[in-house]
Amino acid sequence: MLSSYPILLAGIVAPLLWTGLLWSFVNVIDPVANTRMDWPWFVVCQIAFGITAGIVVGRSEKIRTLQHLSFALTQWCRGFRYGFRGSRVSRRRLSLLAGAVLTLATLYACDRIPGRPTAASRPVNPSKVTDFAVLYGENCAGCHGANGNFGGALPLNNAVYLTIVDDASMRDAIVNGLAGTSMPAFAINSGGLLTDEQIGIIVSGVRSRWEKNQTVAGAPSYLSEGTGDPIQGAKLFGDYCASCHGIGGTAGTAGAITTPQFLALYSDQALRTLIIAGRPDLSHPGWRDYADKAPLSSAQVSDLVAWLAAKRGS
Repeated sequence: MLSSYPILLAGIVAPLLWTGLLWSFVNVIDPVANTRMDWPWFVVCQIAFGITAGIVVGRSEKIRTLQHLSFALTQWCRGFRYGFRGSRVSRRRLSLLAGAVLTLATLYACDRIPGRPTAASRPVNPSKVTDFAVLYGENCAGCHGANGNFGGALPLNNAVYLTIVDDASMRDAIVNGLAGTSMPAFAINSGGLLTDEQIGIIVSGVRSRWEKNQTVAGAPSYLSEGTGDPIQGAKLFGDYCASCHGIGGTAGTAGAITTPQFLALYSDQALRTLIIAGRPDLSHPGWRDYADKAPLSSAQVSDLVAWLAAKRGS
């Protein structure tokens, strides 16, 4: 009966049977591949192919063959090259149509290969990333903390720091790194991975996220305005810092800061920034946060830096 209805056989029955058989095998052999298969589209393709083939077969011209003869008679006729052909000749137009349909279906199916990543899931070229959260998370958060604080390096989420540092200085630190610290260079032309555009996004992102329109009046300058006096620095350290870092900076509840190990991680500029901005995330006071003491002036900060620098021998 089915041979009399080629469209039903090729377009409905065969695709469903084939899909069910293939699904059962793939589900056992490779369940992961099975989850990536677009089965509805697979069934549609099979049905489209089957209907096309059924139309071609159903509308083709039937030619008499030797199949109705006995085996012996068939062999005798073939031996004398009897003019029979065991095939069907399809119409040219239907063949072209079927070929076009199958070609289009194949080309479209190539873009729906099971397991092929979608445009959204494909990895983005690192130089094309323009989202601040991604750039900061992959390049800065490891040292400065996920929220700009509580990291190993000086916090960026600090109103005092963002007041005293300008965009050019922040950008220069990212581009070239900070000599005498663990801050590396991030610009491509300095051996890093960030483009000029991405560095600009980080600078503007840090300000827009953590500056919060807070201004701090009277803060010492970010850069030193002259050479400090280490003798005066020693006196200032005893007045402002020894209560936490111990006499001479070698002990105390906050830890030693005159050891080679500590000073090797802090350049003179990093020490100046730390003294001025402090570390609010770790309860380290800034230049004006010492109880019952006057705020430190820019010159006094330079004196403290000069004394600490002398401890490391620079």
